Amino acid sequence: MVYTRRLLTKETFHHETVQNIKNKKGMNMKKYIVYDNCKIGYIKNVCTCEKCKERGMAEVFINDLDDKYLDCIKGNNIENIVYLGDSLVEAFDELVNYFQEKIKTKEKENKYLQELVNFYSKLKT
Repeated sequence: MVYTRRLLTKETFHHETVQNIKNKKGMNMKKYIVYDNCKIGYIKNVCTCEKCKERGMAEVFINDLDDKYLDCIKGNNIENIVYLGDSLVEAFDELVNYFQEKIKTKEKENKYLQELVNFYSKLKT
């Protein structure tokens, strides 16, 4: 299965949380979240207090897969989220893809650094 990563923005995050509220009223659908530090959770609750309404961005409460509190996200704090979606399988796939990309980047950095070491070692002799 090939999964194309969507760009997660503040607007899409807000839209997904609103969809989560609507879905919870009718069905028991979860929105899964994967963080770049390997934590995986789901949207447990979305705050609809007056301050959140005034701000126009809800606070989103995240629980881990064992249903324990994990995090509270404000609508503008999404930098460390790798995935937000309906599928736990896609969440795991996205986490694997994220780390594969990190490995590729580190390998490129290591290769570049080794080339620098080789270059300066030749100059020294």
